[in-house]
Amino acid sequence: MNGGQKKINPLENKNRNQLKYNTMKAIDMKAIYANKNYKGNWVAMQDFETKPRVVAYAKTLDEVLKKAKEKGFDMPLVTQIPKKVLPIVGPFVFK
Repeated sequence: MNGGQKKINPLENKNRNQLKYNTMKAIDMKAIYANKNYKGNWVAMQDFETKPRVVAYAKTLDEVLKKAKEKGFDMPLVTQIPKKVLPIVGPFVFK
C-alpha cells in the first residue's frame, strides 16, 4: 500500500475549483504566420510570453534547433508554420 494514504483521482474530484492547472497565455502569432519566409518551415522563438520573436527558422526541426543553439538559445519555443492556414473553428483570415 501507500502508507495508509488514500489515492486521489483528480477526475473524480467533485470540487474541481481546487485543482491547479499549469496554463500558458495565448500567443499572438499573426505576424509570424503572415511572414512568407516562415511558411512551411520550423521556427524557434523567444519572448513568447509577451511578443514572440523568431530567432531562427529552417526546413527541418534539427536544423532550426542547431541554428537557435548557435545564437545562444538552448531551449526556444519551436513550432512548424503551415504553408496554408486553414480555419479550425469558424471563419477567420490573417491579413
